Amino acid sequence: MNTDDFTYQGCFIEGRNVTLSPYEIGQYEVTQELFNAVFPDKTTEYAFQGDNLPAERVSWYHAIAFCNKLSVLQDLEPVYTIEGFTDDAWGTLSYDVIPTPDVGDGYGIWDNVTCDLAKNGYRLPTEAEWEFAARGGVQNEEAWNYPFPGFNYSGGVITENTITVSGLESYANYASDETTTTVGSKLSNTLGLYDMAGNVWEWCWDKMCELNAVPTTNPYEPENETSPTTDYSYDDDVVVRGGDFATTVYNMVVTARSWEDYEYTGVNDYFTNSGSLDENGYVGFRLCRTITE
Repeated sequence: MNTDDFTYQGCFIEGRNVTLSPYEIGQYEVTQELFNAVFPDKTTEYAFQGDNLPAERVSWYHAIAFCNKLSVLQDLEPVYTIEGFTDDAWGTLSYDVIPTPDVGDGYGIWDNVTCDLAKNGYRLPTEAEWEFAARGGVQNEEAWNYPFPGFNYSGGVITENTITVSGLESYANYASDETTTTVGSKLSNTLGLYDMAGNVWEWCWDKMCELNAVPTTNPYEPENETSPTTDYSYDDDVVVRGGDFATTVYNMVVTARSWEDYEYTGVNDYFTNSGSLDENGYVGFRLCRTITE
């Protein structure tokens, strides 16, 4: 691995002692069946159709709206606050209200969304929560240092040119030009979580930034962090983790960090952070909740 590249060092770098409050995270990626049940008026199409396939072509805005609406529908406290939206408004939210590149003009309001981790509703995991779960949740266990969620590999150095890794296909749907797969159809990691590598990229709450080696509790914003020394602007970019069905091995390493724009859905051709044209950057998400009792 290129350990000099901050995007491949993960959240738990030396000197950055991370403390996380108790939380629970979804065993599976959010499925199309669940997404459609919350938003029966959804108007855009998935790239691949199937109730038990992961919901994809979902922007970060769609994901946080889904979390708040599902929370209200299940009598939980909405975690996210956007100016002008009451709890009742979230419970009846229409899909077409959520801004996209083609629909809506509410970016200013939605970009200023805030998150209250003390609430008991559904939300996106923070990047640290996602990686902690992907690595098995126990730092003194062997699985914590596996290069992939739930799967050990000692066959040599993994680089950007590594196409496949023998055995990884049992744990991850990747390096495929075909399709996403049914959630939970591969082997799980040591916590019983499925598809933490491959299938679809997964949104996190955090904006993308370079992380400092300082102690931190429940990190989820780039405050007290360092913007990377680069010409690339991260102002509108949110962390995605895990890789997708078309990604390379390099992007599925458990410490690999990547990012997409808030509004990105993968519907149209998109230039990736490496500058190459990507038509398969499909992003979904899994649910998370703070344990408040």
